[in-house]
Amino acid sequence: VTSAGSLPNSLTLLPNVRNVNIPQKYSKADFSSRKSGTKLFGLALEEMAVEIEVPYDPEDFTYATLRAAYMSKSVIPLAIMGGPLVTGVDGRWADFVVTDFPLDQPFEKEQIVKCTVKPTASAVAPQWVQVA
Repeated sequence: VTSAGSLPNSLTLLPNVRNVNIPQKYSKADFSSRKSGTKLFGLALEEMAVEIEVPYDPEDFTYATLRAAYMSKSVIPLAIMGGPLVTGVDGRWADFVVTDFPLDQPFEKEQIVKCTVKPTASAVAPQWVQVA
């Protein structure tokens, strides 16, 4: 996961990410009619909610950046890439908001925050980007 200034070519790495889950799916539109005799569906809007797991560490840059965005309800520009930032690697780029920031407190394991980020309305529409 990377955090950016205003353009994809000025990215800053959020280094302490444990896991990233990007469920890729579309909402479904109902195109059924009485004539069809069965339910017919088509694809509508893409739904994007990215789950990011980070170790609980208030002193860590990654944790602090995501927590600050959550607490202030501010927009955080992110590029969620498919690998290291080398030529040819692609991923999703958008302005996001942190919608969930739960703290898991297991008895005998490391504390993990599994936050959720979702695209928000901004001048940066969600798009696929590739490292040049």
